Order: sequence, then structure tokens, then C-alpha cells
Amino acid sequence: MSLVTAALFVGGANLAYAQSAGTVEGAPPAALAVPAPAVLLMLVRTTLIALNQANFTGNYGVLHALGTPRLQTSVSPVELGIAFTDLREQRLDLSPVLLLSPELSEPPSLAPDGTLRLAGIFNTTPVHIAFVTVFKPVAGIWRIEGLSVRALPVSTPAQAGPRATAAPPVRKGS
Repeated sequence: MSLVTAALFVGGANLAYAQSAGTVEGAPPAALAVPAPAVLLMLVRTTLIALNQANFTGNYGVLHALGTPRLQTSVSPVELGIAFTDLREQRLDLSPVLLLSPELSEPPSLAPDGTLRLAGIFNTTPVHIAFVTVFKPVAGIWRIEGLSVRALPVSTPAQAGPRATAAPPVRKGS
């Protein structure tokens, strides 16, 4: 199975959407805090579902509208479609992210410019869905600044490395 990677980068960032009260673009970084876990989960899920719907319809207008003003002026809806062509052509269904929680590959982090980075993986089948999202608050709403999504093959326990453990073989008569 081939790996599929799609990414959109805006000024070195990656893409996504969500809402958190009390944050405003231009607010001092000290005023920002990493949102609660439920908000982080909502940000990732809604972003990937927006991408999923855009891929299924071929209409990237809503995904574009969920972006920051910087993203909207840098990238058109057509360019968003081009960035995610591989995922769209593979017909990768991202909807299982609605029911699963991701495993974050790094702690959520706020950059000095107020961007929030979330990276991780949804352990879905037949492929895992890996993501990196970057959000920035605009008028109290976390908006997409960057998004990278990859489909990764599901590893067998022997390929998974040191984290995987296998039960010892069962011997007849033991």
C-alpha cells in the first residue's frame, strides 16, 4: 500500500479550525493558553471532517473560509484542492475520526506568535491517519493556519518496533 501525504503550508506553518473563548489575534502570547483537552479534540476532529467533506465534494470553499486571513490571502480554494489531490484521489474516508481519539505524537504547544500546534495519529484501518495542524486565534475563534494529513499503512506487531509486544507462542501440551 502506498503512502499518501497531503499538506498545505502557509509561511512555514500547517492548517485547521476551532473555537476557544477569550483569544484574539494580536493578543499578547502570555494571555493565551493551550485549550482544554475537549477543545483540542474538537479542533482536530472538525478540521479533518472539513477536509473530508471538501475531498468528497471537490469544493474547498468552506475549508478555505475556516482559514486565517493570512491563509485566505495566500492560498485559494483551488490551491487547497490541489494540495489535497492525493487524498481525494485515494478516496480516503476521514470520517472515523469522529468516533476515535487521536494519539498525540507531541504535547500541544503554543508558539510565541500565538499559533497552536497539534500533531498525532488516528489508529484507523485500513490505514492510520497522521496529522499536523496549526491554528491561530482570530476574533476569539481558532482558525486554520496549516494542515498536513498522511495515510500510513497499519503496521503488523513485528513491524511496530519496541512498543509492540506479542504473546509467547502456545505449545500444545504445555
